[in-house]
Amino acid sequence: MKAISNIQYINNDLRQADPDWQKTVFAETGVIVSPLIRYVTLISTCGFIDLDSDAVYSYADGDSTEYCTIETPQQLAEYIREMPSCSSCLSDVDLGGFTKSQLYWAVWNRIILPECNRRRDGEDLVQDWSLRYIRSEGDSLVFMFDLIEYDEAELEVGFEPGDSLDDVLFRVCGAMNSVTADIEEIADYSVADGEADAIPGTYEEVIKLYDRRDVVFVGI
Repeated sequence: MKAISNIQYINNDLRQADPDWQKTVFAETGVIVSPLIRYVTLISTCGFIDLDSDAVYSYADGDSTEYCTIETPQQLAEYIREMPSCSSCLSDVDLGGFTKSQLYWAVWNRIILPECNRRRDGEDLVQDWSLRYIRSEGDSLVFMFDLIEYDEAELEVGFEPGDSLDDVLFRVCGAMNSVTADIEEIADYSVADGEADAIPGTYEEVIKLYDRRDVVFVGI
């Protein structure tokens, strides 16, 4: 896809066209656009990605990148709808007995955030993992994590129709522990008990769900 020439200034540019441009884009796509200083994040009920995830940059012989300029919320909504990674990573799908959104928040609530799985550094509890998104790939689910202070980690786990939410969570947890097996500071994680989040439907509800966990900064 073409790169967006005014991506660093998109908040100011679109605010001039529509002061509520983020709500306008959400109404058309189900995605919240979070503009930060150097990049822009797209947020849905089941993960987040960068706006330029599918942009093709070319600097082999100077800057030969093809650019487009986004001037209205409608143009941005159309750009987002055309992004392959938005469809594969941010669209909620039914996985049988649960949805991708329910799985995404179950990983946060029952693996990443429980106090029993966080490392103590003095008086502080340290969170070692962050989950960006989940995508389907054949007979597997691919989980894109950030292993904070180390690197990103793409974990693939098997998935079959009929698998329960707990089945998948235990496989994910095992894959996470395999990654950190040689990192002395990080102990093995376990799957905690917990209730599923009610998946939000409105703009304000999505922001609240992310903000109360400090998952990503939602720039409004």
